Amino acid sequence: MMFPGIAFSQHLSITKIERDSIVSKIIRGNKAQEQNKVYVKQIANRDSIIFKHNQLQEVNLSTIKTLKDINNNLDIIIEQKDQIIVNEKKIGRKKRNGGLIKGGAVGLLVGILLFN
Repeated sequence: MMFPGIAFSQHLSITKIERDSIVSKIIRGNKAQEQNKVYVKQIANRDSIIFKHNQLQEVNLSTIKTLKDINNNLDIIIEQKDQIIVNEKKIGRKKRNGGLIKGGAVGLLVGILLFN
């Protein structure tokens, strides 16, 4: 197909300014690609840190739950010990009072027998 009045050149002619512009765009593109590689590594590191942080949070929450359970168990043990102490005091009073009554009765009988 022929285009009348227009002559086509078989070779591409680029001016020095166009060539410098193309080269600078290529250089900028290469630098951008290198920077993107750095960003990808930084994002991977950040994601790894976030994952580890979440794991540590789960461990901390588990530890807190365990410590709360231990604290509750200790409270129950303390209450049971207090109840045991109260019961022992009651038993001790009964034995003391029983001993006093028995001692008084024996003393009274011995006194009656000796002074009669």
